[in-house]
Amino acid sequence: MRVMKFQVTFEHPHKYLVHYLKSLKDWIGCEMWEKVPVAKTAWAILRDSYHGNICLRYKPEHIAIASVYLALQCHGVEVPYNESAETKWWEVFCEDVTIQTVKDIVGEMIDLYNLENTVAS
Repeated sequence: MRVMKFQVTFEHPHKYLVHYLKSLKDWIGCEMWEKVPVAKTAWAILRDSYHGNICLRYKPEHIAIASVYLALQCHGVEVPYNESAETKWWEVFCEDVTIQTVKDIVGEMIDLYNLENTVAS
């Protein structure tokens, strides 16, 4: 418990993920949303992130954004007008998140999958 600084409770990122996915569905469009399982992938990534300590070290909003970011990348889906937008899609959801934070979390999520492959070998 001392290692965790006696922090044994935390806010879960699931409620943020639901909100972000609903908004992205509207932005991306129902037709594309139904073709590509971005929501299922994001949920699976978020669920798998509990195999590490990501939820104790990052804000839940940031974890939810990273889950969506990785799911979008896995399926090659681009958020419309994101490149030309003044505010990127992740900044719309959370003003204090940076792309570097998102990439750091994504990197740790990928490391969890690599760890599982290493242990299984």
